[in-house]
Amino acid sequence: IILTHDHADAMLGLDDVRGMQDPLDPKPIDIFLDQRTYNRVSMVFPYLLPQPAPVSHTSTQEDTESSKSEKKVVVKRWVAKLNFRIIEPFRPLQVNDLTVIPFPVKHGEDYDSLAFCIKGPGPGTMVYISDVSRIPEHSMRFLEGLAGLKPPASLEELAAPEGTGFTGAEEEPGAAVSPPAESGGGIDLLVVDALRPGDKPHPTHFSLGCALALVRHLRPKQTRLTGLGSGFVHELHNNELKVLKESEGIDVEMAFDGLHLSLNL
Repeated sequence: IILTHDHADAMLGLDDVRGMQDPLDPKPIDIFLDQRTYNRVSMVFPYLLPQPAPVSHTSTQEDTESSKSEKKVVVKRWVAKLNFRIIEPFRPLQVNDLTVIPFPVKHGEDYDSLAFCIKGPGPGTMVYISDVSRIPEHSMRFLEGLAGLKPPASLEELAAPEGTGFTGAEEEPGAAVSPPAESGGGIDLLVVDALRPGDKPHPTHFSLGCALALVRHLRPKQTRLTGLGSGFVHELHNNELKVLKESEGIDVEMAFDGLHLSLNL
């Protein structure tokens, strides 16, 4: 499980992971998350973290001797068994046979969320950007490299301080260079935030117009929109989006719960 950020809609489901686990199987599920999100999880779900033995700074010697003679009661509780692993932007992590590269995006100007590039041993590349209002310059360079629009750049280069970045309303999103890996045939699947129809900017999310501006720039083979608000009418807006495949050569559709896609990663 990979977490994007520490907002409620992105992390509160951790408590329900136990329903996916066999209570008799001691093997934990790896949870990849940044330090800020881990700190929040430790506050909200302290019982999901390893519990060190408590140390008392107020007990007397007499209290200590008395406690030694008492039998400790151990209560078995059914909670999710999780193994937390801290990740950082532009530092690749290996998840089975997949290489995942986190990169930061703005989720409001005062907050960063993580997005992810996912590659396997095959030729395919997937990009997942779930909560975004602006793509910083270094992250756009990364995406442009994946799309084959710019030459590669090192991860150290990409981790440099950000510039203005991409909001979906600019003529020239991104600049100069791109990612550490081979760009291959571009981005096979882009999953991107689109909170509401139209072009009106939102302070913490892409609107549909912003998402389409990114799609037109990166030209992924297919795009699925996520984070959709109640302003969308699924069939109506999907039919409008399908027209773009013929008119502009871009494959964009709205995602839905239970959607399955096949990728050669």
